[in-house]
Amino acid sequence: MRLSFRHILKRYWKDYASGVGFLLLTNLLAASIPMVVKQVIEAIFAAKTMVALQWVAGIAGITAVMFLVRVLSRYLLIGVGRKVEFDTRMDLFRHLLAMPRSYFDVQQTGELMSRLTNDLSALRMMVGGGVMLLANVLFAYLTIVPLMARLSWRLTLMAFLLYPLVIGLMRVLSTRVKRLSHTVQDKLGELTAIAQENFSGISVIQSYAKEPEESHRFKDVAEQYFVANTDLVRTRALLYILIAMVSGLSILIALGEGGREVITRELTLSSFAAYMLYLERLSWPTVSFGWILSTIQQGIAAKERINAVLDAESTVTDEKADLSMTALPLPPLEVSHLTFAYHNPYSPESVEIAPPILQDVSFAVQPGEMVALVGPIGAGKSTLLNLMVRLYDPPTGAITLNGIPIERIPLTLLRQQVTLMPQNSFLFSDTLKANIALPKPDVAQQVIESVAEMANLHADVALFPKAYETLVGERGVTLSGGQRQRTALARTLLAAPGILLLDDPFSNVDVETEAQIIQALQERRFLKDRTTIFASQRFSLVQHADRIIVLTADGRVDAIGTHEELLQRSALYRALCHQPEGDASKNASEEISRR
Repeated sequence: MRLSFRHILKRYWKDYASGVGFLLLTNLLAASIPMVVKQVIEAIFAAKTMVALQWVAGIAGITAVMFLVRVLSRYLLIGVGRKVEFDTRMDLFRHLLAMPRSYFDVQQTGELMSRLTNDLSALRMMVGGGVMLLANVLFAYLTIVPLMARLSWRLTLMAFLLYPLVIGLMRVLSTRVKRLSHTVQDKLGELTAIAQENFSGISVIQSYAKEPEESHRFKDVAEQYFVANTDLVRTRALLYILIAMVSGLSILIALGEGGREVITRELTLSSFAAYMLYLERLSWPTVSFGWILSTIQQGIAAKERINAVLDAESTVTDEKADLSMTALPLPPLEVSHLTFAYHNPYSPESVEIAPPILQDVSFAVQPGEMVALVGPIGAGKSTLLNLMVRLYDPPTGAITLNGIPIERIPLTLLRQQVTLMPQNSFLFSDTLKANIALPKPDVAQQVIESVAEMANLHADVALFPKAYETLVGERGVTLSGGQRQRTALARTLLAAPGILLLDDPFSNVDVETEAQIIQALQERRFLKDRTTIFASQRFSLVQHADRIIVLTADGRVDAIGTHEELLQRSALYRALCHQPEGDASKNASEEISRR
């Protein structure tokens, strides 16, 4: 849902109404005090000591009540800011989780983090403290100015003589504050993105001794942020100074004109004292108006940046799905004349017509079958697997399960039935147990150990001092590449889907470990109970497949068959099979050109 002030007001109107009500009461009580002081002064001049003391006691009582009511108003109104920040952060996070992979392909993680933190803080200040102070200024003027005019309309007119000019200048400066706030928040987002990128890739930076270059890049953006922030601070300071000067000049004018009226007996001394107290009470709301304008403009800029994220609509949705569907038996999977090209709707630089990654791909996989995808690097193997779980949306009707186009299957149900182990073995900064149990957090320890044994990980874990409670660090940095991959495999096995998709699942393990994993899976009949489709360049693994699909470098199906059949009739497969992994792609292309 798009963030709007109308939505915020509708959602939190009770807190706003209560807080504003208490704030109005606070200002009414504050407005009564100068009039009581006027009575005290008149009682003193009339030598009515007991009456004066009674009025003084009244001031103490009003002040005590005013303190309590003011605390309640601040609690409620500032509390709205905290609630808006929390609820909007959750809405924003849920929205991002629902966005497709193509969205994150073009968005910097650090920039999104900035929206979730810095922009939300600016929004909180506006809808909480900003609204409270704005209401306070409004009520202060509405309650005090009429009383000032009642005491002396001429003095009041002169005291506010400069205000029209100041209002015009404030409009100009507040517009500048909004523009600079946008720049500051954009630069802060860039700074966060660079820091996040560098910390995530620290091993690469240190391996190539790129610390000076990255420090210089960070410094450049930090300086731009500093300059933009300095301009913003100067503009805000100018706002404060301008309003403070007006407030001070108003007091000087009131002192001069009021003193004259007291001398000429047009105004009593007690009325003049009450008038000056009113003017003094207006000084803080007047000065705070500069902060209010700045906060509102920063909050508006933050709202626009947050809405830029919320306005992005997911291209992978359940719009065409049959939401009444709750179960899907182990189905045959069919790919029919699939042609796919990457076009990112979230990138302004995205090319409208890009060369297709996959071209006219067709094949069918039967329940319980194991199928391998092989081909040169860039043939579209990973893309094909990603399309099967709708990380990217395939053309309508190009991929079906049991004859049902996958876009008609609810995403949650599809991804419960079809699970992908990505090529990148991503682990969360948590324990081994939590990483393996991600699909089923409440699963028993014995089940976790069972899938770890199938992934040939259990023996390694047994050597760790804390076993499955071992913290793996960010992205699993404390584990070896092979251990990370086997942990990701165990996690995928725990999901136990009907269709298992594996993207180069053994690229970081040796042939012996690979053979042990395959043997464990076969002994426990894990693969027999489900359909398995995997992409790999490891032909020691590929040979175990019931059928092999060979893709060409331009994303077409070259041949489909068993290992023995393809050796007889596919030159591309022979080239891929008989060459070392590093040279397979190159030599396959050469053999194709000779055919």
